[in-house]
Amino acid sequence: MIKQRRVLFAVLLLWTLAYAGKSTIGNPDEPLKSFFLGLADSLVLVGILYVVWNWVSKRRLLHARGLVRKIVFTLLLSWALLDAILSGLEAPKALESSAWVGVLSFFVSLGWSLIFVALTYLAWNWIAGFRARDNSAGLGKKMNKIYVDSGMALLHKLIITFNLPDWKELLPTYTEEEIEAINKSLSDFQKTADEVIGGSAIIHPEVVPTIQSKLASDALSELADKWKYSDELQTHWKDYVSTYLKAWAGNLSPLTLLNLGDLLVAAGHQIEAKNVFQLLLLFPTYADTYFYENPNARDLVEVRRFAKDITNFAKDRLNDLA
Repeated sequence: MIKQRRVLFAVLLLWTLAYAGKSTIGNPDEPLKSFFLGLADSLVLVGILYVVWNWVSKRRLLHARGLVRKIVFTLLLSWALLDAILSGLEAPKALESSAWVGVLSFFVSLGWSLIFVALTYLAWNWIAGFRARDNSAGLGKKMNKIYVDSGMALLHKLIITFNLPDWKELLPTYTEEEIEAINKSLSDFQKTADEVIGGSAIIHPEVVPTIQSKLASDALSELADKWKYSDELQTHWKDYVSTYLKAWAGNLSPLTLLNLGDLLVAAGHQIEAKNVFQLLLLFPTYADTYFYENPNARDLVEVRRFAKDITNFAKDRLNDLA
């Protein structure tokens, strides 16, 4: 509300000064008097707009998109037309000339007024544009964190609810099987890199932690996927859930969550499965960051398509559980 008011009154200030200046140009013989008369006239408009603003604010109508802008510029255009009509009526009397002078004065005054309205409109968009970008950036950062923060909260909830093994004070420890899977993934990556360059590949130290985290998380996720082929699911489902959570904590992958939700359904824990699928509905807010720091337009389309597919999968599973 405060930001909108600042924009509105910055525009009104511009209009007031412009109108007063126009009055001075129209009467060069008495510029000071004309300036203050024009200022007084324009302040009448400011008063009307202030009343309208308060009326709209009290009725909580500012949420309607563009309502304030439409009101402001409807009044400004009405004022411009009224001022032009008055100028057209007064000019023949003041100059003791024919009605054609009044017509000419009408169009000249209207032209000047429309120029000021256009400048005011540009100023409005310029000021509001900065506000919108600031708000959008702030909102984007908040929305970006919703998926991660909600996911971490759900991770902690599942650890406590199921009393999962290998988590001490909500921090993971790794089983021998998990460590073996991680080491194998890292080793395979190094072998592949060596084969590509035809020698011993050296990875830049700055990207090593990121690569290792991604490889380790993917390895854990693949290890947990074995539940799909297990004949002892009811005995070891907690182990698989724990491994999935370790994987997701490292890669934040929606596919990991999708498989985790399916596992919980198979294990008979539908409420917790619903929580996982509901979390996936938030993934589109994080999709751009998950894939790219600064995606180009083509990449962005593919990212959004993938995010939509993920949410559709989640919605289908939620409908099945309803």
